Amino acid sequence: MTPSDRVTRPDLPRRTRTRAPRALALVSLALVALAAVPIYVGERVASLQDQITETLQPALESAARLSLYQSRQMARLQSFLLTGDRTIRLRYNAAIAEEDSLYNDLGDLVRVMDLDVRERLARLSSESTRWRFGHLSVFDEIIGPEAGDTLWAQIQGEYEELQSATRELERVIKVEVDKGRRDTQWWRTMQTWIMIGLAILALGSLLVIARVSWRVRRLVTEAEKREDALRRTVEQRDEVVSIVSHDLRNPLGVVVGAADSLIELPLDREEREKQATIIARSASRMSRLIEDLLDVARIEAGAFVVRPSAEGPISVLEEVRDMFEVQADEAEVSLTVGPVSDVLVRMDHDRVVQALANLVDNALRFTPEGGMITLSGEALDEKTVSLSVSDTGVGLAQDALDNLFSRFWQAEGDKKGRAGLGLTIVKGVIEAHGGEVRVESDPGIGSTFHLVLHQA
Repeated sequence: MTPSDRVTRPDLPRRTRTRAPRALALVSLALVALAAVPIYVGERVASLQDQITETLQPALESAARLSLYQSRQMARLQSFLLTGDRTIRLRYNAAIAEEDSLYNDLGDLVRVMDLDVRERLARLSSESTRWRFGHLSVFDEIIGPEAGDTLWAQIQGEYEELQSATRELERVIKVEVDKGRRDTQWWRTMQTWIMIGLAILALGSLLVIARVSWRVRRLVTEAEKREDALRRTVEQRDEVVSIVSHDLRNPLGVVVGAADSLIELPLDREEREKQATIIARSASRMSRLIEDLLDVARIEAGAFVVRPSAEGPISVLEEVRDMFEVQADEAEVSLTVGPVSDVLVRMDHDRVVQALANLVDNALRFTPEGGMITLSGEALDEKTVSLSVSDTGVGLAQDALDNLFSRFWQAEGDKKGRAGLGLTIVKGVIEAHGGEVRVESDPGIGSTFHLVLHQA
């Protein structure tokens, strides 16, 4: 095979890419999100709300009660200093137990809070203990109004420091409460947006499901069409096998009969030449049919070879006209060569003649008496040339044009006993040259086949 040889390559089936796995993944994600996300967000919001109502808010209220307890204890100490009534100490001691209980409860509540809150409560508890211990010494040593202004100023100063520490504890607890409320509000807002997002995701999932369903239906429809086409191809193949068998059997029978006559009968020279001619014609017919089958096999296998060279189209067109001149006269159809451009075409002479001959043969079968078939050649542009076969035959409908170059396909009204390989070979020959076949046809008016080739 020379570098200039061209080989047709069959169309290989492309792997169909589908988005079904990604679509199913999206739908699965949407279903999981629709089930899990609202539950998680709802639990998160409920947890924050429970923390506020069961921990943060009670802690804030307890801190406020601490300040109140301190104020009451200070008032009791002041009453003792003014009156000297020792029964006040009993009430003071009883309040200490309540205050200790409040500190214990507050310690349990702030256990889940920030470290700064726990540290402030620990310092406040320690300061409160020292403060109360100092008061007990006052109850033991001072009786009534004998207490001096200096002692009272000291006690008042310690009380204000304790109150300041208590208010600071209350402030940091309130900061925790506000933070918890902000977090709760944030999660509620997120819950709203997440539900909107999930609603959009659900809608998207429905659209994806609809898309996948449509795609599946289309694939099923395409598969059914391919199955129908395959079934028709098999039926056409079986019919062609039957036709080929018949076409081979008839000339083969003629060959056998003529050969027997030559062998067994004492024939004169003229009769022997007649039988030999019959044998040669029948063998040629069988050879053409077999060669057509082999050409189709080569085209489909990607092994169809052409050897192009520079040649003028006029010689090719006139050769094809001469091949069918007698047949056209018998069919009472005008076969002419029309205008031909004076350009050189890059083509394999024998293969292009084969393609044009198949087109003319088809045109003769579909052109009625008195019709016209014209062979022509024109330059389409600076690079391409069109070799055309036009007829005034029955023309082709659109559905026929769609199947025109299919293997084994035959148009309605075609004579039986033909394999339907001619146009398949035409397309294979021209595509092997790097060209293309174009068809123009109008039912009842005629058809034109353009073989587009490259200029040399």
